[in-house]
Amino acid sequence: MGFGASALLAYGIFREPVVTQRVFMDWEVDGAPAGRVVVGLFGKEAPQTCENFAALASHDRGFGYRGCPVHRVMRGWSVWCGDVTAGDGTGGVSVFGPSFPVETHAVRHRRGSVSMVLDEEGRLRSQ
Repeated sequence: MGFGASALLAYGIFREPVVTQRVFMDWEVDGAPAGRVVVGLFGKEAPQTCENFAALASHDRGFGYRGCPVHRVMRGWSVWCGDVTAGDGTGGVSVFGPSFPVETHAVRHRRGSVSMVLDEEGRLRSQ
C-alpha cells in the first residue's frame, strides 16, 4: 500500500467525527439538581440515532428521558439509564417505534461517550 493510501486509511480511522448538534440533560439526585450534561451528536455518522436521542432528550414527542431513573451503575465504567417505558432496563422504545437498526459502528467509544444499548435483536431503543 502506498503512502497516500496509508494516510487516507489512517485519517478514516483516527479522525474525530463532527458534532452537528448539542443537546442537554439536567440531572437530579433525590430531587436535588446535580448538574447539566451537554451531549454532542455526530449527525453525519448516525443521523437517525441522533434524531432519536435529541427527541428523547427534549421530550418534544410527548415522551422521553425526563424523569427516567438510573437503573445500573458500573463503577468506573458506565451509568445506564434511559428506559423510558419500564425504568429498569427491561424496556425502552425509540421515537421511530419499538426500535430501529444500527447505522454505524465507525465511531469509536471513549471515556465520556454516550452510547445507545442494543436490544436482543441488535436494534436500538431509548437506553
